Formats: sequence, structure tokens, C-alpha cells
Amino acid sequence: MDAGTHTLKTSFKPKDTVNYATASYSVSINAIQATPIITWSNSGNITYGTALSSTQLDANASNTAS
Repeated sequence: MDAGTHTLKTSFKPKDTVNYATASYSVSINAIQATPIITWSNSGNITYGTALSSTQLDANASNTAS
């Protein structure tokens, strides 16, 4: 979804119109752009063939609204 205002619409159309009424609803959603922040500690040199561990695979990302 792109940043900006979007409209979410839903509707209910029953097969049984005697006991149930048609209904619909709309709501505006304001999506703001976020900037990812990636933190990753330098794990040092890795020798070829060494299996990666949580030391190398500990990156984290979060979003902040811009």
C-alpha cells in the first residue's frame, strides 16, 4: 500500500433478504511512510566454510514514521 489516505469498503448482501438487510461500511485509513532502521553488530571476520551462528545472524529492523 502506498502512503496516503485510502478508503476501505465492505458490504454484506444476504441471500435471505427477508430476515437480513444489506449493509455496507466505509472507513478512511491514513497510511504513513516508514523508514526502516537496521541495526547489526559487526561480528568480525568469518572463515569460509564456517556455519553462521546467532552472532552473525542477529540483525534487527524497526520502522519509524517519517
